[in-house]
Amino acid sequence: MSAASGDVSGGPDDSMVGVLLVGHCTPDSSHLTMAVRRAAPKAVVRRAEDDADVLRAIESGDLLLINRAMEPGFSHADGNELIKSLKSRHPNARLMLISNYESSQAQAIADGAQPGFGKSSLMKPETTDLIRRAMSI
Repeated sequence: MSAASGDVSGGPDDSMVGVLLVGHCTPDSSHLTMAVRRAAPKAVVRRAEDDADVLRAIESGDLLLINRAMEPGFSHADGNELIKSLKSRHPNARLMLISNYESSQAQAIADGAQPGFGKSSLMKPETTDLIRRAMSI
């Protein structure tokens, strides 16, 4: 999946990476979409409905923003467990945990995810920078 080609000043080429929101409720998905669009205005942002969506996004090289406490419909209820499982089978997957808990973030990084952020940090410039870096890796 890709958007129209074009560079964002100080950000990644939006056409290079899509973003998949995994395990988030509708309101959180809306807020996360706004945060991604601040980092990469032309990015294609979608919401995963099931594990098949997750696997397709990994195969496409998309960045996955994974909720710590997953919504129903996925094989894992815990985002950290999903990250560990995905990284064991897809070591190059672009994964980022969305959680305010430092211990969960530390575990996600130890399991191979890129540094993530919590929903309480959505409006911070550091979050925009994290998203940009994750999209350009």
